[in-house]
Amino acid sequence: MLGGNPEDNSLETFVSEKLYDENSLMTILKILTENYIVFTAKEVEKWQQDSLDFFLNQKEESNEVSGNFLRNKSKQLIAAISLRFG
Repeated sequence: MLGGNPEDNSLETFVSEKLYDENSLMTILKILTENYIVFTAKEVEKWQQDSLDFFLNQKEESNEVSGNFLRNKSKQLIAAISLRFG
């Protein structure tokens, strides 16, 4: 029980069982993975041209190669979901 307050426990139950049930979490994870984690065609092309350069300069190219900022935030969100609900 959170903080010993019964109201906190009911809020926790609501969050865990109603708001973020297994189906909604799977939907969130699927959307994050499909839209933000997978490399774009442009990123794959850059990787094929020079994988070491791509790896070393991935953060610096975040404005040039779209998706790096959102990919990083998506990874952080997936990690937080895993810690909280995993």
